[in-house]
Parts: sequence; structure tokens; C-alpha cells
Amino acid sequence: WRLLEGTELQNAALRALGARIGEGVRLHHGVDFTRGGWELLDLGDGVTVGRDAVLELVRHEAGGIVLSRVTLGAGSTLETQAHVGGGATVGAGAFVTARSAVDPDAVVPPGARWDGVPARPAGEAPPAPEPAEGALHPWVHAVLLVVARLALTAALWVPAELAALAVAGAAGVDADALGEWLATPEVSPGLLAAAAGLTLLAVPLWLLAGALACRGLGTLRPGVYRCWSVAAIRVSLKVGVVDSACRWLYGTLLWTHWLRLAGLRAGAGCEVSSLNDCVPELAEIGDRTFCADGIYLGGPRLHRGTLTLAPARLGADSFVGNGAVIPAGVRLPDGILLGVGTVAADSLPAGSSWFGHPPFALPRRAEMRFDARLTHRPGVGRRLVRLGWELLRFALPGVAPLLLALWLPLVAHVIAVAPPLLAVGLLLPLVNAGLLLVAPAALAVALKWLLLGRVRPGAHPLWSGWASRWDFHCVAWNVLAAELAGWLDGTPWLAHLLRAAGARVGRGALLGGGFGDDLPDPDLLEIGDGAAVDGLFQAHTFEDRVLKTDHVRIAAGATIGRNAMLLYGSEIGAGARVTANSVVMKEERLRPGGDYAGVPTTLVAGAE
Repeated sequence: WRLLEGTELQNAALRALGARIGEGVRLHHGVDFTRGGWELLDLGDGVTVGRDAVLELVRHEAGGIVLSRVTLGAGSTLETQAHVGGGATVGAGAFVTARSAVDPDAVVPPGARWDGVPARPAGEAPPAPEPAEGALHPWVHAVLLVVARLALTAALWVPAELAALAVAGAAGVDADALGEWLATPEVSPGLLAAAAGLTLLAVPLWLLAGALACRGLGTLRPGVYRCWSVAAIRVSLKVGVVDSACRWLYGTLLWTHWLRLAGLRAGAGCEVSSLNDCVPELAEIGDRTFCADGIYLGGPRLHRGTLTLAPARLGADSFVGNGAVIPAGVRLPDGILLGVGTVAADSLPAGSSWFGHPPFALPRRAEMRFDARLTHRPGVGRRLVRLGWELLRFALPGVAPLLLALWLPLVAHVIAVAPPLLAVGLLLPLVNAGLLLVAPAALAVALKWLLLGRVRPGAHPLWSGWASRWDFHCVAWNVLAAELAGWLDGTPWLAHLLRAAGARVGRGALLGGGFGDDLPDPDLLEIGDGAAVDGLFQAHTFEDRVLKTDHVRIAAGATIGRNAMLLYGSEIGAGARVTANSVVMKEERLRPGGDYAGVPTTLVAGAE
């Protein structure tokens, strides 16, 4: 899917799977419809779907799985992270704003604009902007984009390949020697050390090449373009490189330097976690600003087959919470606090705080005070300790040569002693799964207990050693365990992996939506029997540059909708339901049996 995203080839694949896809449909990066039920998907001509939007053909509910039709009428648009529940219909030419959630079975009238969680009428759909340049034929665009992605992937690995060739030449290894070794593999200490060294260099060299590639792809100018234009191809390539680099660098001291090299204007002393859908040269982050995880900064605005690029700016001394959206063209002043899951708008006054969807002003809260040397003005020693933990991330790929050293002799032995059918059909798949999936995940679990032990509620400054170890654990889990967690997604086996890391998961709990891909605080998660969890638990925040942690408790039979956020200290009562894209506030207790929706959540039905 990643290779085909945003192309007519993806549309053709969906048609082959049974979906009804009209002409001129544009599905942006990360659109979520991968659980099946494609026969229930109906997209009219000219539909445009933005980054990470969800078309909920399959929904997890406590006690079962619900399949429902999703219909988007001709010319309709879903913005970034918009959610359309199963059974819902979005009328022709309608418009659903960023992070809004259309309830299951709801009907958005033709030409209407809907906004909020849950989404409600908010006027008429905006007109489609006029593009500044023509478009390629969709099939020409598809072929060019796929070829460009493959070529860029190959090009980014050239520095690492040159390093490997240099080592091989220095060691006198040629093609004949390599062929002989493959026929009778023997792992020597020298060979293992060389492979480990090259593996350690591979990611840094790839990252350097990626930043230079963002520059080499040329500067994208503000304007309106067709979704099938050459400019759209360059946007897709740049966004893909930033997304990939983020996996290794997010939250590190090196991340802002990489972003600057790629073209983003990042101020002094700013802290940046993960950025989504970011075109570097069109984004700016002010001095000392803190960006939490999953920020959508200045991504292109898609509407009726057009793609609008415009500068986006975060002012100095600001804080942006997880999953917030700063659309293209929005320029925020200094001193802004933007809460979790909030969509920013123009004309916010400097020094103000905003939260919700639609957003409302918040009073300024009391800050948690720590020694400034632990939060904003660390000494040289603390900087070096943090940098050391961050550089240690690049050692994680070194697990691969170690596994290879075990894998090659074991595979050779299986092939030598087992009947061919048994070896190929059963034993080799088991060996591969054990060494390439289970072993790295087991290492991730071991690192968690070694580095952090049993995590309890508390507060840890950003520049403390504990926070650095916690951050390394997060990356290690994503690199080593996320692959196995993805394979186990939606199955009872995922609960066993989470329990091994410290989570308390009851019998019959249904966990999906990539729930185990990132697991920062497993000890603080409690899920009751028979609960269905599709959302994101946020057992920590980094307010005031302090890592604060507390429990998130989900009682038996509760249902957490897709991309709902549960902040630390929250408790979900037995049988309660939290709808998609909702946010449960810190220390909030939801009553048993109630239906809750909104940012922040409010009771909409059930318990009184």
C-alpha cells in the first residue's frame, strides 16, 4: 500500500478487491481501510481523502466486529484524520473538516460542511480552489510516482552500499568469494564485526542522504496544484522521506538539525517529536517551542482534486499537544498552547491557550516547577548523557547481523536433515518467525524491564536520565517489536505480548488499529475482560518539559473508538463507549454504560 498510495494503481487494486471507486479519486497517505470489507466501500467520482483519514468499513465493538458500508458522494472531501463511521453517507460535494468524526449511520447532506466530534453542520462546503498548473493523466502520474519512489529508495541507500563495497574491497572479498560463502555459510567474528559496523553506519548514512534528497527535489512554492501534477509527486516524495526519518530521530537533539538540513526553519532550543505530512521548506518552528507526538504541521490541503501549499508557522515559546493539526497557511503567534487533538486556526492571540474540536480558550494553568537545569537549561553533562542515549538508537539495527549469525546455520541444518516438503512448508517458516519476529520482540521486552523496571505514576524532567532511558525504550519497541505486534493485531496473541511488557489485559480483550506498534507506558495500562480498544492511550505528557505519567484504566466490556485519546489518570467505566477521535481528559472518570463523544468528551447517551 505504501508504494501505491495516492495513485490510480491503488484505486485499481481496491476495485479488484470489490470496492466501487469512481474516476478521479485521490486517496492521500495513510488513509485507513486495510481491515477488509472492501466490497462495502463506495467512492464517487472526484472524491478526495486527506492524510490518515479513516473509512470505517470494519469496527471493533466489545463482543464482536461490525461491518458496514461507507459511501462518499461525488466531489466530496475528507480533510486530515477525518473519520467516517460505518454505515455513514457523505453527500456529493460535502466537506468534512480535519479530525472531525461522522457518526456511524449518519448522513452528511450534499454540499454541506461538517465539523467537530461528533461532526455537525457548520455551513456550506468551501469552493474548490483554482489550480495554477495542469495535471498529468492519472495513469501517467501513477507510473511516474511509483518509479520515483523506487528510484528515491534506491538512491538513499547508495551511501551505505558504497561503504559496504569499500569494506569488501579492503577485505579482498569479491563475487566468487561471496558465492562460495553463501554455499557453505560460516560466521566468523571478523565477518560479524564488519556486518555490525556497516549496520551501525547504514541508518545515519541513509538519514544524511534523505535530508539532502529533500533539498535536491527542489523548493516547493506556495500555490494550488492538481493532485496529479508534478508538484504533487514532489510533495509525496518529500513527505515520505520526513515520515521515514522521523522514526529514527523523533524527539532527539539531532532531529531539529536534520529538519534544518532538509529545509525547515527550526528555532534555537525547540524540541520536536514526530511530524506528519510535513513539507520542510513550508514549515517554521519558533525558538523554545515544544512539539509533542503526531503533529500535523503545514501538510498540503486537499480539496476536490486540488492540493494547496502554503507556509505554516509555530511561534516561539509555544506548546503543541499530541495529534494537533496546524494546516497549511496557518501562522500562530508566540506563546500559544495548543491542546491534544486540536485543529489550529488563524487569528489566535499571542499567549493564549486553546483546546477542543471546535477549539475554545483555556485559562492558563499552573506550571510544574523543576530546576531549570533539568528542563530548559541543562549543563554539558546532561546534554552528553542524553545525546549518548539518542545515538544508541542506531545500534538497534545491529541486532540483524546477530540474528543472521543464528539464522544461516540453522536454515542450512534444516534443509540438510529435513525432507524438502517439510522444510519448506513448515520448519523454515517457523524458524523465520521465531528468529525474525519473536526474537527481536523478546529483546524489546527485556530492554524494557532492564532500563525501566516496573513504571509507576510520577514526574520526570526532560533532561533526567530516566526520561532518556524511557525515550530509548520507546524507539527500541518500535524498531524491534512493532513488526510482531502488527502481525498479532486484532488477535488474542497481542495481549500476551503486552502482558510480557507489563500491561494488564483481561481475557477476551480485542486490541486493534496498530495498538501495539508504539507502547511507551505498558505498566500504566489496564484493560478489562472483553473490552475493545481501537484508540490511543496517552499515559504520559511532556507539559512544561516534564514527563508526567499515570494509569489509564479501561473496565470490562468498554469500547474505545478509532483514534480516540485517553489521557493519563482517566478511567473508562464498564460497558462505556468512547467514539472515534474523542479525547478523554486527564483524571476524568467516565460512568459505566454511557456513550461519550467529543473533544473533550461529554455524555451523549446511556448512564445518568
